[in-house]
Amino acid sequence: MEPSEALAPYLPFIAMGGLGIGLLAVAGWIFTTWLRIRNGYPLENSWGKAVYPQKNEVSVECFELLRHEHAPARA
Repeated sequence: MEPSEALAPYLPFIAMGGLGIGLLAVAGWIFTTWLRIRNGYPLENSWGKAVYPQKNEVSVECFELLRHEHAPARA
């Protein structure tokens, strides 16, 4: 019996195990990101540098316009 024939019956289990490990890794990454957001830690990019929302004049003006536009709806 060749080695490939000996592994053939176990290939579905090996594939599902690899898929399960990959899904657990993604779920763990999502969970840790959620915890960071919930507790106020800064988010990081792939190089470990903190990612903060960029503020410029245009975005601040748009925010102020929208805030004043929606003020009657909140009242």
